[in-house]
Amino acid sequence: MTIAHPDSTAAELEVRDLLGRCALCADEGHAEEYRNFYSEDAVWETGDTRQAGIAELVAAAVERRRTGVSGPGSHTRHVITTLAVTIDGPKAQAVSYLQFYRNTHATPVLALIMRYSDELCRGDDGWKITHRRITPG
Repeated sequence: MTIAHPDSTAAELEVRDLLGRCALCADEGHAEEYRNFYSEDAVWETGDTRQAGIAELVAAAVERRRTGVSGPGSHTRHVITTLAVTIDGPKAQAVSYLQFYRNTHATPVLALIMRYSDELCRGDDGWKITHRRITPG
């Protein structure tokens, strides 16, 4: 059995916390809060959609809120499960599954199951996602 180094254990917990807070923000937070989770040059990809840079990521989050896809009042939940984190000094990789529910105020409906593949980097202000790739399944 491999015993994790205390520094890597603390870093893993920080990454897990960041990913959890990011998911909560997607449902309940303000779009500007994405700046707390993503680096200035972050890339967010899913299917044919690609946003590059924090301004584009925030603008996309604003649009999702405007159209009721997610965000406060949308009655959605991003549920992150089966999370695996690998720490390599100031960099990390995380893989997790997303269950996306709609209609959570009544009878929840599982709308999507996706996979998050995240690359992260630790800077002076903590861990940030530098690249998020979202794929089906």
